[in-house]
Amino acid sequence: MTSADQTPQWPADLPIPAGDMFALVAEHAPNAAIVTDPQDRILWGNAAFARITGHTLDEARGRSPADFLRSPESDPVLAAEIKDAIAHVRPFQGTLRNRRRDGSGFWMKLEGRPLHDGDGQLVAFLTTGTDVTAQVEREAALTRQETLFNEAQRIARIGSWDYDMLTRTQQWSAENLPHPRPPSGRRPAARDRHLRLCRGTPAAHRGRLQPVLPHGRAL
Repeated sequence: MTSADQTPQWPADLPIPAGDMFALVAEHAPNAAIVTDPQDRILWGNAAFARITGHTLDEARGRSPADFLRSPESDPVLAAEIKDAIAHVRPFQGTLRNRRRDGSGFWMKLEGRPLHDGDGQLVAFLTTGTDVTAQVEREAALTRQETLFNEAQRIARIGSWDYDMLTRTQQWSAENLPHPRPPSGRRPAARDRHLRLCRGTPAAHRGRLQPVLPHGRAL
């Protein structure tokens, strides 16, 4: 039983039979793995599957993963795409919100592929899953912080900018975009700060910092 695009090549001098070696690798892999039949019913799951989901193989066998693992908070579009891929015998991948046996939620990055026999007939699907909950929550926290920071800048009308010395790219907030020239003899405090900062910048980089100066003033 192999995937449609890859046949494993095992060394001839393995100390144990190739089938047993494959079983050991699958059982002790750190990521969850399940094998489902063509009707998407679970035939087998490894120890990581039980550890991550809280469901034993006896509890899961014969059931569709979507029936008891899918969270109400899952992306319905991605869930439909995975269902369609299984129905049309295509590989699939995506990150879905799932739920454990105790009802707690977690994010899992899924990759599935069809398995065929020697005659090319579909016999099963192999799906592996990586728990990426910490990564997804960390990215969400950063997004929230950035949103709050941008809103604070908008309310306080205080701009910010940065310059990446490695990529030589510069970006700044909307509050630093050009604005009407002030009356003669007056300069905004923010403009003074930009001037002091840019005058302390090496000459090689002053040209790249020039766009942050209001009214196109030269250093």
